[in-house]
Amino acid sequence: MKKTCVFLLSLLLAFPVAGRAQADDIPRNEIMLGMGFSTSNMPWSLGNEYDYDIMYASDSPLKTYRKLKVYEDGSEQSPCFSVGYRRDVEWERWFAYGLTVSYEREKCDWKERLTGRTKVTDIESYFTVMPTLRFYYLRHRGFRMYAEAGIGASLGHEKFHYSNYSRDQIKLTGQLTAFGIQVGKRVFFSTELGYGCLGVVRMGLGCRF
Repeated sequence: MKKTCVFLLSLLLAFPVAGRAQADDIPRNEIMLGMGFSTSNMPWSLGNEYDYDIMYASDSPLKTYRKLKVYEDGSEQSPCFSVGYRRDVEWERWFAYGLTVSYEREKCDWKERLTGRTKVTDIESYFTVMPTLRFYYLRHRGFRMYAEAGIGASLGHEKFHYSNYSRDQIKLTGQLTAFGIQVGKRVFFSTELGYGCLGVVRMGLGCRF
């Protein structure tokens, strides 16, 4: 009886140690390259053919219309490319903290409706730096589910090439990821759903070390 009690007590003491050792086998650091679509800085655009008029005092209204009536010829919008670093905290490892850097760009041409010539080229870009905090719903060696939030700053630059006019702005921004999954052990694939400066839908490829 005494030997049985000692054996059971040894098993109870061994379970937490084994669980901790198993958790310690999971790498704590990760680097991920991401690609997001439809960000809060640049909602996804397919071109809406907005019209506008510019009238010079020396021209008649009809002549001005024929010369300067222009339309948006669609935009060339890149995804939001990002690189992020995360590190799991030591206690229980339900949380991770890190930093994400991202870049996105959009080019838009406005053309004369009569001649098809490009009248205005507008290029807009954003560079963002954002600290983040992650909470794991589920955390295993080859599969993770999580939510994440971050607040940072975006440096925006816009340039109009017809007049060499440009402007810069810095604004507060952020990202809220409601649901994210990672599949893979050392090398993993990630997909996320959320809203903010990194996009509504994100995909990523990363590694742990």
